[in-house]
Amino acid sequence: MASIKINHIKINHINLIASKSLDILSDICAICQENIIDKCNKCSNDNNNNNIIKCYSVIGVCKHAYHLCCIKDWTNKQSSSNIRCPMCAQKWELRKRSIY
Repeated sequence: MASIKINHIKINHINLIASKSLDILSDICAICQENIIDKCNKCSNDNNNNNIIKCYSVIGVCKHAYHLCCIKDWTNKQSSSNIRCPMCAQKWELRKRSIY
C-alpha cells in the first residue's frame, strides 16, 4: 500500500462574498473603482468617528450599481433635468437599494 503525503496549506486571509441575485452588470463602482460590497473611497477615508456613515450600493434601472455616496456626487454635478448613468449614459433611475 502506497502512502500519500499531503502538504499543509496555511491560509492567512479569506474574503468570502455572499451574493444575492442582484442582476447587476458589474460589482465594481465605476466612479470610485471599489467593489460595491465594500465602502467607497470617501467613506473609507473618513476618520470622523462622530459621524456614522452608511455606505451602501444602489442599482439603477440600467443594472449598473454604485455606492450611494458616489452616485450622489455624480448626479449633483449633472443638470437636474438630464441625469445620466456614468457607464451607459441612459437616464439615471434608481431600481433598488441594496444593503450589505
